[in-house]
Amino acid sequence: MSHTYQGVGWSPQKRKYDLVVAACMAAYAATFIAVTVATQPHVTAETLMLRASGSLAFVMLSCVLMIGPLARISPRFLPILYNRRHLGVATFLAGLVHGALAIFQFHALGDINPFVSVLTSDGGLGGPGDIPFQPLGAVVLGVLFLMAATSHDFWLANLTPRTWKSLHMTVYAAYAVLLGHVVLGALQGEGKEYLWPVTAAVAVAVFTVHLYTGLAERRRDRADVLAGSGASPESEGYVRTIVADEIPDSEGRVVTLGDERVAVFRNGSTISCISNVCCHQMGPLGEGRIIDGCITCPWHGFQYDPVNGCAPPPFTDRLETYDVAIRDGFVWVNPVPNPLGTASRTATLSVVARAPVGETGGYVTDFYVGYHDPSPPRVRRFQRRFAAVSLVVAGAAAVVIATGQRQLPAAAFEFGTIRTFEGFVVADPYPSLIVPRGPVTSRYLLVGPGKSGANVLVEPVTGGWATMDGTLAYRDGQAVIQVEPGSVARAGGTLPPALADEVLGERSVEGEIVGAKCYLGVMNPGSGVAHRACAELCIRGGIPPLLMVRHEDGSTEGIILAGANGEALGEELSGLIAAPVGMTGRLVRRGATTVLHVDPAEIRRLR
Repeated sequence: MSHTYQGVGWSPQKRKYDLVVAACMAAYAATFIAVTVATQPHVTAETLMLRASGSLAFVMLSCVLMIGPLARISPRFLPILYNRRHLGVATFLAGLVHGALAIFQFHALGDINPFVSVLTSDGGLGGPGDIPFQPLGAVVLGVLFLMAATSHDFWLANLTPRTWKSLHMTVYAAYAVLLGHVVLGALQGEGKEYLWPVTAAVAVAVFTVHLYTGLAERRRDRADVLAGSGASPESEGYVRTIVADEIPDSEGRVVTLGDERVAVFRNGSTISCISNVCCHQMGPLGEGRIIDGCITCPWHGFQYDPVNGCAPPPFTDRLETYDVAIRDGFVWVNPVPNPLGTASRTATLSVVARAPVGETGGYVTDFYVGYHDPSPPRVRRFQRRFAAVSLVVAGAAAVVIATGQRQLPAAAFEFGTIRTFEGFVVADPYPSLIVPRGPVTSRYLLVGPGKSGANVLVEPVTGGWATMDGTLAYRDGQAVIQVEPGSVARAGGTLPPALADEVLGERSVEGEIVGAKCYLGVMNPGSGVAHRACAELCIRGGIPPLLMVRHEDGSTEGIILAGANGEALGEELSGLIAAPVGMTGRLVRRGATTVLHVDPAEIRRLR
C-alpha cells in the first residue's frame, strides 16, 4: 500500500506471479507452435502467429473471468485474485499481438486505411454469412486496452471506485462479443467440428461459475434476512444476525441487513460492525482479518479501524459503521449507519479466546496478504500446486486447440528467394507470363507487392517478351509470380508463343471466390471467412480473382474469373468473396489454366 502514486513496484509476490503468468503463456505458445508445425507442414509463419496469439488471448480472458468467483467459492484462490490486474494486462498484450498481426496481414498494403478497413471490408449485414467478425475483435481489444490503461490505482482513485468498477465490469460484455468474434471467424471452416463443443464448454464454465456464486450468495442473503426477523433487543430497528461466539477472534462474518451487506468483526472480546464494501475495489471486508488492530481486506490488503471505519494515517478512506448489541448470545445490528468517521457502539463478549497467530508477519495463520512475504505455509503450498497445474493446463489447452485446426492444403511461397523469369507477357484478362518449355507452355499469373496487381509494372512490356525478377508461390499446379518493382525489362524474343484456347462451353459451377495471390501460397489457407477482408482488398487492388471449386474426390481447382466479355473483374465482386456462390458462364481452357467468363450481376449467394 502507498499513499502516493508511483510507478508500479514489483514486490517478491508480484514477481513470482508474473513469472508464473509468463511461463504459462510461453508454455501455451511453444506447445501450440510445436504441435501445429508437426501436424501442419504447410502452415505459414503469419498464420501460425495469428492463431497462437488469438487463441492464447481467448484462453487467458476466460481464466481471468473465472478467478473472481473461484475466490468467492474458496479463499485459497485469493493469491490469484490479488494480482489479477497483471494477468489482465498480459491478456491485453496477447490480444494486441493478434490484432496487430491481423491488421498487418489482412488490412495493410491496400488502397484503404488499415483501421478503416477493419471496420468496413469484412462484409456487411445484408445477407447470410455476412456478419462481420473482425469489428467485434476490435471492440474487444478496445475494452481490454481501457482496462489495461486504467489498471493503476491512480485511475481507480480519480475515476472513483464506482466508475472504475463499472468500466471494468464491461469485460463481461466484451467476453460475449469475443465469443461472437471466435464463432463467426476462427470456427467458420478453419476448425474441426469438436472445437465447437470445446468453445461452448469453456464459455459455459465461465458463466456457470458466476451463476453458481451469485445464487449461493443470494441464498445466504435471504437466509440472513429470515434469521434477522423478530423483536429488537433494546430499541426498534435492530436486526438479529449471527451467534456471537461463532465468530473466531480476529475474523469477521458477512451478514445482510435488508438489501445491504455488512461485516461483523470480533477483535478479542469486542464485537463491531462495518460496511462490507472496501473503498478500493469494493472487496468483501467481511472475509478479511484483523491485522495490527485493523480490518484488512482480503483482496488487496486495504485496512480500516473496526470501530470508526477510518483507514490508518496517512490514508483518508472512511467506511460506514453500525451500532451493535449482544442479547441471548446473538449479535444485533442497527441497520441505520453512523456518520462517516464516527465511532460505533460496540459490544463485549464475556469469554475471550484468542486465535493462533502465524509464525511470520504477525498475521492470522493462513490468511493471505499480498504485500507480506513470505506467504503463510499452506498458502505457499497451494500457490506451488496451482502454478504447476496452470502450466499443465496451458500445454493441454494448446494441444486441444492446435490439433483442432483443419488440415492446411499443400501450398508454398518462396519468401526471400528471388528468381529471374523470361517469357511473353499478356494481359487477357490479367497480366500473365507465358513461358514456352519445349512442347509444354507454362502460364504464371503476375501480381505486384502487397495487395496490388502487376498491371502498372508490366504495362510497358505487355504483348512482348520480357525478363523480370520475382518470388514464386504455387499450389495444385497453378503458380503466381510476385514481381519485383523495377526488374521488368524487354527481352529479345520476337514471335509470341502459340496460344490456343479450348472453349468448353457453358458451365454452372459453385465455389468460393478468393484472391489468387494468397490462395496460391502467399498465405495459407488464403480462403475462408477469416481471409475475407484481405481477399476483398487484394481483388480491389488488381490481383486476379479465383473461384475455388472443390470436386467430389476432395481435390480443389482455382478457376480464373473474368467478365462476360473477357474484362478484368475487381470491385464488382465485393460482397461475394469468401462465401458460397454459384454462377453460370463460358468456360475456356488455356493450357493448364481455366478461365470462366461470367456476368458478376448473375453470381448468386448460396446458403
